Amino acid sequence: MNGIELYQKIADGGFLIFLLVTAWEDLRARRLRPAVLVSGGICGWAARGMLCFLMWKEGLLWRDYLLDGLLALAAGGLLLAVSLLTKGGLGAGDGCFFLAAAPWMGQERLWSLLIGGMLLCFLVCGGMIVWGALKGVSVRKKRLPFIPFLTPAALLLLI
Repeated sequence: MNGIELYQKIADGGFLIFLLVTAWEDLRARRLRPAVLVSGGICGWAARGMLCFLMWKEGLLWRDYLLDGLLALAAGGLLLAVSLLTKGGLGAGDGCFFLAAAPWMGQERLWSLLIGGMLLCFLVCGGMIVWGALKGVSVRKKRLPFIPFLTPAALLLLI
């Protein structure tokens, strides 16, 4: 394993810590503190910047790596737009989380994380609907925090 690969693994560990903190906050309080999101985003850009520097030193395509982080911001922007269009049906914190996660993950891994989290959430919600139908309980107005569903998807992506 060379220095760049090792640093990427360390950065992935930093992202997992950021994800676990935000998932816990989302579960506990159903909201994400701006300070956590901003500090996570700053750390992510610092990690991406350091990787760009290491790539530059090795003569690798660091500009493509930087652009990948910038393009990953589209996922967060899309979720923020959906939040506005649904008048909060999807929390703005989810979109802000993906904006902060963009530099950590890059666009391919971030979109994979979003899709993986959505699939897990879909399965749980489907189970809740079936359970509610069997028990005669309405689950229509139930709201689930989304960020915790990203944790298993992230573990599959990063390990």
